[in-house]
Amino acid sequence: MYDSERAPLLRQVPIVQTTTAQPPEPPAQAEEIIVTPKPISPVAQKEMERRPRRRFYLWLTVGFLLVGAVALLLYRRYVTSPTPIEVPTAATDPVPKPVPTVPDSLSQTESAITEALPEPLPIATDTLGSGESLAQLARRHYHRTIDWVYIYIQNSAHLDDANHIPPGTILEIPDLAAFDLKEDSSEAVTEAREWAALILSGGFTSYTDQRPTLPSNK
Repeated sequence: MYDSERAPLLRQVPIVQTTTAQPPEPPAQAEEIIVTPKPISPVAQKEMERRPRRRFYLWLTVGFLLVGAVALLLYRRYVTSPTPIEVPTAATDPVPKPVPTVPDSLSQTESAITEALPEPLPIATDTLGSGESLAQLARRHYHRTIDWVYIYIQNSAHLDDANHIPPGTILEIPDLAAFDLKEDSSEAVTEAREWAALILSGGFTSYTDQRPTLPSNK
C-alpha cells in the first residue's frame, strides 16, 4: 500500500549514478629529430688541418721575437754603453813653480844662433799651373802639403796672398834643411801649422825674426 506521506521524502532523495573510471591515456611520445651533419668541403678540411700548424709557427715567431728583444737590451746595456771617464779632481790648488830667469848670456847666444841661420837656398824652380796651389807644389816636392809655408817664405818678397797667386808664377822651391826643422815630425808639423796661421792672417814679416815668437818655440 502506497504511503502518500512518505512520497515527498522519496522524491527528495537524489539518485546518484555511478560511472566506471577509465584509465588515463599515455602521453604522446615526442618525435625524434635526426640532424644530418653537412658535408665538409676539401678546402675547409685543409683549413682545419692548417690551423694547428699556424698556431705553432705563430708562437714560435713570438718566442724568437722575445728572445731577440732581450738580447738587444742586454747588448745595449753592457756592450754599447759608454764607459764613464773619471775626471780627477785636485784636492788642493797646485802651487805655481818658480820660473827660472834666463841669463843675459843665454839670451844673447839664442839670438846669435837665430841670426846665424842661413838664408834658404832654392833646390829648384817650379811654375804654378792653372788651378794649382802652394800645397800641391809642396806635395810634389816634399810629399807633405803643410810644408807649403816654406815655399811661401822663400818667395814672400814677391807674393802678397798665399791663396791668390796668378797662374804661371815661377816659384823657388827651397831646401827644407836650411830651415832647421825639428827632428820630431809631429813637432815639425805643429810649427808649420803655426806658420800657416801667421801667413794666412797677414802677419808674416820675417822668418828669422818671427820664428822665436812662435808658440811651439817659446
